[in-house]
Formats: sequence, C-alpha cells, structure tokens
Amino acid sequence: MKIEWKHTAIILVTALLAAFFSFGSKSVEDTIIFFPIDPDLRFNTVATNLLARQAGTSQYQVYWKIESTLVKPVYLRQDISLLYKNGRLIGILKDWKQNQANLLQTKSFTEQESGLFESVSYHYGEVHPKANTYTSVQKMSKDHLYAILTPKKDFQAFHDSSNNEQRAWQHTFDKYTKSIVETAFTDALKQFGILENHYIALPLTDLASRFDELLKSFPPEQREEIIGKLWEGLYKNYVMGIKKEDGSILNPIGSTVPIVLVAKNHSELLILFQTSDGTPILLRQSL
Repeated sequence: MKIEWKHTAIILVTALLAAFFSFGSKSVEDTIIFFPIDPDLRFNTVATNLLARQAGTSQYQVYWKIESTLVKPVYLRQDISLLYKNGRLIGILKDWKQNQANLLQTKSFTEQESGLFESVSYHYGEVHPKANTYTSVQKMSKDHLYAILTPKKDFQAFHDSSNNEQRAWQHTFDKYTKSIVETAFTDALKQFGILENHYIALPLTDLASRFDELLKSFPPEQREEIIGKLWEGLYKNYVMGIKKEDGSILNPIGSTVPIVLVAKNHSELLILFQTSDGTPILLRQSL
C-alpha cells in the first residue's frame, strides 16, 4: 500500500500539499516509522489514566498518566499521548527509550474551570529481530474525565455519571465539546470542498476504542498499517508542530480534536482540524 502524507492550510483555494518533514537529520526520538507488525510480540499492558482532586476552593489538580509494558525489551520504545479539554489540545506527553520494554509518563497541572478532559495515546515499539529485518508493535489507549468545580457545590470528578446532577454536567460538556469540534470540522469541509458523505468519520479521541468501525472494510493487516501510518504522520505534522505552507511551524496547543476520515472507495485518509488561530488544516494520506 502506497502511503503519502500531505498538508494543506486555509489560505489555499486549491490544495497545495506539503510533504512530511524530512527526518534524515533528526534524532531517533523525533520520528515514528511504521514497519510490518511483528507476529511474535505484544503489549502486556497499555493504559491512559486521568484523575483529578480539589486543590483549594477555586482550583483543582489534574493527574495524567500513560504507561505501557512489552513482554521483552526492543530496539526502540516510544509513547505519545494527547490531552484535550473541551475539544481543544492542552497537553502532549511523549517519551522514547532504547532497549527497553516499559514506558511510564506522568504529568500534573492546575485547572480552575470545569470541563471534559479526553486523552488518546499511541504505544509503539520498533523491533530488530535480526540483521536488516525491521518490524513494529503498536497499540492505542484512551481515557476521559469530567471535572466539575462550582462555588456552592463539592468538587466532582467522574468518568461516567452516576446520578442526575452528574448526568446533567456530562450532557452539558459533551454538547459543548461536540459543538467546538463539529464547528471546526464543518468549516474545514467547506474550505477544502470535501463531501462528507464520501467518507467514514471519527474523532481522534475515539480512535482507540472504535478504529475497527472506521476501518471495517479493510482486512486486519491493512488496518494495522493504516493506524501505524496515521500516527507516523500525526507525529511529524501535528505533535512536532503544524507546518504551514510558508515554512513556519505552529504549536498544536489550542487546536481542535482532529477528525479522521476514511474514503469509502479506499482511496485516501484525511485528517481535519482547526489551529488555535482559527486556521483549518487538512492532512491527506493516500491509501
């Protein structure tokens, strides 16, 4: 399967597509490269966890953790995690180690406004089973958390609502987050002249649990390749900075949750989102 990623920004009327960053001069931690899936290797555990605790009367602390464990050390281990609040990127965790089996990353930060936190993670290993043979192992994980801080109520943090009050908050933030993401998505569709009914669409934050739904018409081996190439492209064109056509690099913080679209005719995969300054972005992968 031929894979080619390209990138487009709003100021173009027609699609002027920029290729991936060249990684020839980059150090190993700056790239993810998909190789055929290793049939003899698997992750024992992968996990993304979000927790929150009140820290004073007007703020709370969010605890973000991602971890993964392979059955044995491999040439390169790498984990990436993206964290969104109310539909916009607020944090990135990424780490790499050579000749390791396990990775653990944690981060905590203070928040003052209530919201829905969503994190999606990609766990990866590059394997060299023998000379001049390269394979990989991959898996995704996710978590979400509602954190509610109001002046007259006790602080609440929950993954899924368990009473009427929590259900009302969950509905409020689900609706608000959906409006942010869908507005950005609709604007991008219009800007690039994309016909949504020609694609199957899924938010990136749902990819870990619903990728089979997105790629249901592809055989399992090809699904793995598409997912691997998807994260390879996201790492170079999103996590490491959004490259605009003028050569400038834009920090992805503040961008909306990307929507992944797979063409029903199997021709391409698209990613649409909006940057913090309101610029619609299109990333294109030929399948």
